Amino acid sequence: MAEKLNEREKLFVKHYPLENFNGTKAAIKAGYSAKTARQQATRMLTKVSIRTALAKSLEPKAKKLELTKDRLMQEVARLAFSDIRNVAEFDSSGMKLKASGEGLLTEPLTDDAAATIASITQSDTQNGRNISVRLWDKTKNLELAARIVNILDGASDSEDNDPLPLDDGDI
Repeated sequence: MAEKLNEREKLFVKHYPLENFNGTKAAIKAGYSAKTARQQATRMLTKVSIRTALAKSLEPKAKKLELTKDRLMQEVARLAFSDIRNVAEFDSSGMKLKASGEGLLTEPLTDDAAATIASITQSDTQNGRNISVRLWDKTKNLELAARIVNILDGASDSEDNDPLPLDDGDI
């Protein structure tokens, strides 16, 4: 039999997505003191009944956005294994983008390569045009990918196959 949520827990479930998945803020909105809100949020996010309620409340939005575990893992892997050579070519004269900011493609970017780009900036200098490419944080995505793999590896070792709740700062 499913465990019933008390009023504060129901409010936490309501506010958690509204507060950008920040457990501390959601706990405060649910009526917990600011002093203990972080501990309360951590405790609540480990409760199966609350996680089930959160999953049910988010399910319609996730379906609408086609937000699936497979799609999320694919995107994390795409960013974790990004390679600047998929975006630019290097030779003795320097770096050349495979696609220029002016729409003149030397070579079309793959979806994987395009998804790894955080920003491209261009500036004109006395020596010509300076182009800078920044990829998304590879280290952060490798850490997230490792967490996913650890969770998947540990899934067969425990009765609760749900991943551990994310810290407030993770989302």
